[in-house]
Amino acid sequence: MHPLIADKTLVFSPALAATIGLEEAIALTWLNDIAQALGGIQWHINNEQVRQVFPFWDDQKIRLVLRHLHEKGLVQLISPLFPDAPQLIFCFPNQVLAQQSTQAEGQTLQQPAPQANTEQGQPIAAKSAASQSTTRQMMSNQMMQQSAASKQPMQQQWQPTRDGLNRLQQHGIPDSYSLSKLDEFILQARENGNNRNDWNTQFFRYIKKHWVYTQTDAHKKQQKIAAKASFSTSHTQTPDRQERFQARREEAGPIAQQWQPSLDAQQILQRAGIDPQFIQDSIPEFVLYWQERGDAHKTWNTKFIQHARQQWARYSSSLEHSSVPTRIGDDWQPDNDCYDILAMAHIDLQYAQGLIGEFVLYWRDSNQLQTSWNSKFLQYVKQQWARQLNQGSQIGGKANAGSQSGTQSNSEPGYATAAASRQRLTDTDW
Repeated sequence: MHPLIADKTLVFSPALAATIGLEEAIALTWLNDIAQALGGIQWHINNEQVRQVFPFWDDQKIRLVLRHLHEKGLVQLISPLFPDAPQLIFCFPNQVLAQQSTQAEGQTLQQPAPQANTEQGQPIAAKSAASQSTTRQMMSNQMMQQSAASKQPMQQQWQPTRDGLNRLQQHGIPDSYSLSKLDEFILQARENGNNRNDWNTQFFRYIKKHWVYTQTDAHKKQQKIAAKASFSTSHTQTPDRQERFQARREEAGPIAQQWQPSLDAQQILQRAGIDPQFIQDSIPEFVLYWQERGDAHKTWNTKFIQHARQQWARYSSSLEHSSVPTRIGDDWQPDNDCYDILAMAHIDLQYAQGLIGEFVLYWRDSNQLQTSWNSKFLQYVKQQWARQLNQGSQIGGKANAGSQSGTQSNSEPGYATAAASRQRLTDTDW
């Protein structure tokens, strides 16, 4: 025995864990063992005993697992949710199954003590152990059948539970982000056409995976754009939307040449702040790319949403930092950053604004192309401001020379400031 394994271990069925989830399978197996040991059809367990069995879970986690078992119809909780009451009182919904468990336990207790005598070559104790194993396997199979019967397709009005959202918050994921991905999750689940009884678990995994993606540098721009879109948690769907939102259980196949995204996919992109015309322009490129690859999928709408968001992020970034020379527009105006730079150079803003008209007129008539009209405007305003300061200093110098013939020009008031301003304006090292 391994030195670290010194206490009793928890045993569970791998097949059951694959059906209802690992945590639920561990808890359900232990509750089933309690039921077999105590007998009857209703069982009481102290909260402290529950904590001792699951020391690796806190009270909130135990409460969540028990609630999942209750919602899936595998356990009937008679008492309030753990740990609101001093005891956990539960029973199994299938009373016949509970009675079979009680009878099997009673037959085992009535068997005589292990003896050397055998019946058909097997010891009596071995037969009792085999009977218990058969009963446990039968119960596990019936529970899995019951769980499989409770599987449901994704509903158009499905909403995550509060416990599921709280679980995401524990991983640092806010509700606003989780709910912003709800339409995409429902759309993808309906396209896949699967029936499940753990949609909350699937939603948790979906949101957590996409949250990791949004934390990378490549998705920061996309996240900033998506944050501007408003999302409402109340879905009022008209009959037309319900009709359009019906699950299309199609087999995986290559994309058709005339493929078009669904109206739901387009609405998701529009709520993310993407221009409708940009969405339409992205369709031919998307179809051509996947036709050349020849891959087969049945979630083309989901893939198109990802493609359109990535292209929109690149397009938005290129608008802010374009490297393509363009002509100046008739209604061109400098950015606010230009005025900030001019203010740092002690240039009057009203003076700069008064030069916009002649600046636009000159470059519009010259019909030249520039990559940055803001830089050109800064250069033009600085040159004009320096010329004005130079003329003012020359006029002031002549007046001072007439009144004080022996005084040097560099002692005139304001001369040093004007000279310093001209030096700063003519400095192009930046």
